[in-house]
Amino acid sequence: MLKIKQHQNQFMLVIYLILSILMTMVINTKGIIWGGDDMVYHIGRLISLDSSFKSGVIMPNISTSNFSLIGYGINLFYPWVTMVPMILISLLIHNPVTAYYSGLAFFMFISFCISHYVMKKFSNSNTQAIVFSLIYGLANYRLIDVFSRADLAEYLATVFLPLAFLGFYETFFRDYRKWPLLAAGMSLLLLSHILTTVIVAFFFIIILILCWFMASDYQKRLKAVLAAILTSALASAVFLVPFLAEITYQKFQQLSPYVLKGENSIKLLQASLTNNANRTLDGNIYNIGIILLIALILGIFFFKSFNKTYRSIYLLAVLSFVMVMQIFPWSIFQKTPLNLIQFPFRFLLITTLLLAVIATKIFTDIFTNPDTMLKNFFVVGTLGIVMLGLWVVSVNGALHQKYLTAPDQTVNAKIIQSKSLYEGYYEQYSPMASQPYMKDIEGHIGYINGQKTVINVKPNGRFLTVKLNGLKSGTTIDLPIIKYRNSSVAINGQRVNLTKSFRGTVAIKVKQNYQYAKLNIGYHMGFLAWFSLIISLLTWLWLVLEIVFKE
Repeated sequence: MLKIKQHQNQFMLVIYLILSILMTMVINTKGIIWGGDDMVYHIGRLISLDSSFKSGVIMPNISTSNFSLIGYGINLFYPWVTMVPMILISLLIHNPVTAYYSGLAFFMFISFCISHYVMKKFSNSNTQAIVFSLIYGLANYRLIDVFSRADLAEYLATVFLPLAFLGFYETFFRDYRKWPLLAAGMSLLLLSHILTTVIVAFFFIIILILCWFMASDYQKRLKAVLAAILTSALASAVFLVPFLAEITYQKFQQLSPYVLKGENSIKLLQASLTNNANRTLDGNIYNIGIILLIALILGIFFFKSFNKTYRSIYLLAVLSFVMVMQIFPWSIFQKTPLNLIQFPFRFLLITTLLLAVIATKIFTDIFTNPDTMLKNFFVVGTLGIVMLGLWVVSVNGALHQKYLTAPDQTVNAKIIQSKSLYEGYYEQYSPMASQPYMKDIEGHIGYINGQKTVINVKPNGRFLTVKLNGLKSGTTIDLPIIKYRNSSVAINGQRVNLTKSFRGTVAIKVKQNYQYAKLNIGYHMGFLAWFSLIISLLTWLWLVLEIVFKE
């Protein structure tokens, strides 16, 4: 026990690594990727990123390998930076399914480490750090995110969520000089998932409205938060600048608009009680799981013994949970920017985090003692076994359901390597002008001199290639490829001018005769893109040094 205490951090790193491997092994039982809600879409994103990097594209932009080969600007609008480790892993592991699960294991390990770091800083207790890492890392909603929903982007955001909340807490209510934590946390959220960033920012505003009276040194804290916002924006510039350049270039429709509606309260509690991790198509309601439900109930009885901070955390956890329910008046937010979140159940990611803090507090108060390390070791070990057991049971339960396992819902290595997935949702990041013509564009219908024709588009590294014969000077070509701000066309290696057609697609007018014309359509990285990359790299270098040296 003395040796374990002396090398506790190294010991826990090994435990976290083993847990991460076990967690993914439980899911990867058949060598396929199960049919989660958004699985095909995010696998498509990984295929696109993999192709871009292999083609030497430093900042991924349009997809030239999949997404129906329409030059879809998926990486201009959907944050991609935190997915890079999964792409690097795929370069080392040939089987794409194994690479995918290895990438998940990597982020599960990183999640354990970040959670441990955050709770250690928050509570100054190694025991609480370990307990929190286990409860949060193996929480049911996070299993749902990565498995049943297969929302890879949101899962990655939950990895960094504790860091953002610690930074927020320090900046507004404790040591405002630690605002770089807030900047780093929010930037990592933004570089993972925009909707989670919107949800977290909204909830931070709620916290400030309800808890501002608990703060002090208002002027210094205001300066600190402004510094955090600016630094976060600079750290995220690698994504933000190209994104903002595109949405100011042309109009796009709102992302998948939905009517905001909460969940049935009774069914939500029942699903939590049974630790249900099934898809909603299989009759489930996404939930917090039994451990956090117990924490929610026990919090009522422990409330009086909590200090002011823990009382606030508990009440905020209850509020975030209520916000998921039908009783919350979501209709008043329907015509506000908050309708971007699509599903109120996304607030469960905040409920999960806050209740994990409460569960940690209650568990350590009941079962652990600073003076009895041997007892603590076995108690915490038992907790880890219970949490992992619940993970296994929930996964196995979901794998006996229809939609998650249906052959037409799952993918294997052969399907991924053939890039034959139909990712869909092309209207999301295609301009408004293209919306009425998306079927034709997806079908590679173009126009040559005003005549409708099928144009054969082929992937070619960083380009999409079209080969045409017998082009005469003055020929007009409307390609079935979406036009973005920095779209480019080269004919036989020579850049040519292009315009935007009435369909929002790439259009050119040939200036000379070509017996044979090879058109390479791509996306040109302008000065702003390179500048944003450099700014982000320098900002992250400063942030890391600032956080590390202030330790």
